[in-house]
Amino acid sequence: MIDRCRVCRGDLEFPPSITYKNMPLAAQYLPDKTNLHSDRSIDLKVSQCKSCGLVQTLNEPVMYFREVIRASGVSKDMTAFRSKQ
Repeated sequence: MIDRCRVCRGDLEFPPSITYKNMPLAAQYLPDKTNLHSDRSIDLKVSQCKSCGLVQTLNEPVMYFREVIRASGVSKDMTAFRSKQ
């Protein structure tokens, strides 16, 4: 479990502000009938940094987190396109 802010390393609210129980472990690579028996849920814990105010999950990232598109990885062209929207 994450115990410091991912941005400023400040203290996080504890206990978590919100806990969503029995959430899917991941949003991709969902199980099919052959491996559904090994699927498990997690409790998604959300907290806010006491220093900078960033709201973040306390859970460890999913195994494929480096493969997903995040706002920090968007090109200047995409940023301009989204701004026009």
